[in-house]
Amino acid sequence: TPAGFYAHRNNRGDAYGISIDLADSGFDFFAGGGLDVSDRNSTNHAQYAKCGDAYEYVRSKGYKIVETKDQFLALKPGDGKVFTKFTNSALEYMIDADGSQPTLAEMVAKAAEMLDGDSGFFIMAEGGRVDWAGHDNDAATNLRDVLALDAAVKVALEFQDRHPDDTLVVVTGDHETGGMSMGFAGTGYALYMDRLVNQTMSVGKFGEKVDAAFRAKPDLSFDDVKPIIAEAFGFKFEGDAKKDSMVLTEAELKGIVAAFDHDVQFHKSKIEENSKYDGEKRYLLGGECRVVMSHKCGIGWSSGAHTAMPVLTTAKGRCAEQFTGFIENTDISRIMKAFYE
Repeated sequence: TPAGFYAHRNNRGDAYGISIDLADSGFDFFAGGGLDVSDRNSTNHAQYAKCGDAYEYVRSKGYKIVETKDQFLALKPGDGKVFTKFTNSALEYMIDADGSQPTLAEMVAKAAEMLDGDSGFFIMAEGGRVDWAGHDNDAATNLRDVLALDAAVKVALEFQDRHPDDTLVVVTGDHETGGMSMGFAGTGYALYMDRLVNQTMSVGKFGEKVDAAFRAKPDLSFDDVKPIIAEAFGFKFEGDAKKDSMVLTEAELKGIVAAFDHDVQFHKSKIEENSKYDGEKRYLLGGECRVVMSHKCGIGWSSGAHTAMPVLTTAKGRCAEQFTGFIENTDISRIMKAFYE
């Protein structure tokens, strides 16, 4: 989505070309994880011979490359064009974040501080990992990134409150992912969102921990992974499930053990994992644990892909009335562009 505002490539996988377009855009402020500069996206690209290393090309276009949170927060108006490099990929999920990277709210606040002036400015900010967590059907991870987006919106609204006559804030989404629903027959249609607080890491981070355990101990047993499961999801293997919702029922434990047994055999096969959104998730333990967590909370999912569910669009400020009723999502850009014509 952010690249759609500055890049002109016919393939979203052309990460190197998109990086070059970023540098050539001349936009004043880029904040996020960093560029995808892996070999498959750079050294074999036809344009690489002309432009070279993507980060050096960004630097050659006059951008100050910021690599730490402290450097980022210390930026002041007049520091010139800014590009952040906190990683060579996406920022961490909020559930996995250790505080070393700025939050989306901090990025929006710094962008407004840097860009504010008589000529005005436009900011596009995305809570992009909400979508990824939807693909994973990972409710706890999804919720925390939604809350991070909400915090960023609050920053924008605070700016709008200080400049009510000439500021517009629009919040929308390009699509829904996962078909998340609240209220599940297994919980008597009740919702227990508070149980999500027991999950301490994303399903992806959990998978990395289990993979590391497999590599460290090829004959890994289920007893070996119990502590990892307990740490990640807050599940308990002993106790009365009727009195403590986090105690695994016999059926839940059976499903998790079966998933682990599958993963033991899959790990031994050394077949490359298929990680496509709509493909089979070859390692099953993380997926089974997040299913159990969703069921304990009363959360349902209809898909691991995008859905056709309508998304909410809200607006506040000057010309906010333009965003009412049902709107084709691509019309939002046309409405906003018209404000500048």
